[in-house]
Amino acid sequence: MDDRMYAGKISGIPLRLNLFFLLTAALYAFTGLLPEMLLVFAVVLLHELGHVFCAQSMGIKVKEIELLPFGGVAKLDNFFSIDPRCEIRLALAGPLTNLLLTAFVLLLQRYPFWYWTYSDLFIRCNLAMAVFNLLPALPLDGGRIYRAHLSRACGYRVATEKAAKLGKIIALGLVLGALYTLSAGFFTPSLFLLAFFLFSGADKEQGMAVYVFMRALAAKKEELSRTGVLPAEHLVADGATAVKQVMRYILPQKYHLITLLNAGGSAQGVLTETELLDGLLEYGIEVSLKTVADFAKR
Repeated sequence: MDDRMYAGKISGIPLRLNLFFLLTAALYAFTGLLPEMLLVFAVVLLHELGHVFCAQSMGIKVKEIELLPFGGVAKLDNFFSIDPRCEIRLALAGPLTNLLLTAFVLLLQRYPFWYWTYSDLFIRCNLAMAVFNLLPALPLDGGRIYRAHLSRACGYRVATEKAAKLGKIIALGLVLGALYTLSAGFFTPSLFLLAFFLFSGADKEQGMAVYVFMRALAAKKEELSRTGVLPAEHLVADGATAVKQVMRYILPQKYHLITLLNAGGSAQGVLTETELLDGLLEYGIEVSLKTVADFAKR
């Protein structure tokens, strides 16, 4: 059962409000800060729309936008690009939108006709949104940029693990910061909640790494069918090696060919990336490369 509230469509894309968003809105309304909260979440929505319009410009379909208590997420339909540059452009679109909005309001403030009670709050929210999202930790935009950069050298799965671990470390840092302010006589529940959502988001990204890796392989297979050619990367591995170990060496933008060796060091054959994907789907990540190769021969 979906516990989110449907709130209409923006540019044909469904907008949904997370249950925790609704509870937070009710809390702010009770304390008399509802206008301020609505402004904050307007900034979040504009941030997500930056991602949406960038995705649409690259021909990527957006399924929906979901607003959370401390951010939002634009859910893309089957986006598993083999080009890290696409992921970087997509991740940068949100923070860049916030910076452009900040610059626009600062420009308007120079003119005497401009007056808006919440101008300063709007500027602070946009700057905070941009700076926080550029931290190199998943599930933040900066984490996606960091992962895309790392994946060129160490592969998608390892890059995801490193960026997710940074997310968890930052979340723990927020908890320590909240405890420090509490010991100083200030209670900042927002830091605890932000840490919770950041940690849970990083944990989810880490848990989904294998699944997304498999989808990325499938996307690369489709890219090869579409273009007819991809640069190749050659790996050599013992036939007894588990697939999960090889996954660490799979790079984006390259199609991998794996030469299998037996215990004596003699070649047993070549396993293609497509066959590796088929073996993953059939047996999972713990299976040996030799088993995958035997399956491919059937």
